Amino acid sequence: MKKQSGQLLIEILVAMVAIVGIAALGGQLILVGQKSNKFTGDKDTALKLVEEASGAVRGIATENWQFIYRPPDGTGNPITSKGSLNLYQSVQSSGKWVLMTGSEVITINGVNYTRSLYIENVNRDASKNIVLSGGTDDPGTQKVVVSVSSPGAEAVTSS
Repeated sequence: MKKQSGQLLIEILVAMVAIVGIAALGGQLILVGQKSNKFTGDKDTALKLVEEASGAVRGIATENWQFIYRPPDGTGNPITSKGSLNLYQSVQSSGKWVLMTGSEVITINGVNYTRSLYIENVNRDASKNIVLSGGTDDPGTQKVVVSVSSPGAEAVTSS
């Protein structure tokens, strides 16, 4: 009988170790799932912020093309500085979207998203195709790049 009671104790210990191992694995799976859901939610929010800024720029261009071709400098005066080093933000002023210099920080659900956009001239070749270098400036076409970033995540960019 002594052999059987010792064997029963070992079986109970083995079962307890197996249960603890399964619980630890289940906890890790839940943690990974929660992180994945947070990452997906943050990326969805960033995409919506990009869409909002892109829509704002389309609205500005529809109302006053000159504000895209030569964005205002924050005082309403057009400037000629373009490119990725000259960042703008879309803000509402008197019920209309306008461009102001600089980037903006938007806090949603405790996450700080940094949103900015920049504008570039577009060049075309002799066949009127858009080219990355060379060609002739097309004042009727502007490239607008919107970017949203958040801590610990890859930036979401659209042009």
